[in-house]
Amino acid sequence: MELLAIRSEISGRESSLASVAKCAGVTECAFFHNAGYRGMYNMNLSQLKVLRRMPTGAKSLLDYMGKTELAAPK
Repeated sequence: MELLAIRSEISGRESSLASVAKCAGVTECAFFHNAGYRGMYNMNLSQLKVLRRMPTGAKSLLDYMGKTELAAPK
């Protein structure tokens, strides 16, 4: 249950971040988010999906993170 609460909180923060980025003039949100993954993991999103063995069509990398990783300060 705690994992669901953390995941829900992060979803809200992602929406807020996307809104702020758009207001700041970011037009390519996918590149913006991918840059965040490169900064945190030194890998882009496609590399992380392979590393995590995500199935084709999986919606969000966040669904494949554990509680500790989701709760870690970014």
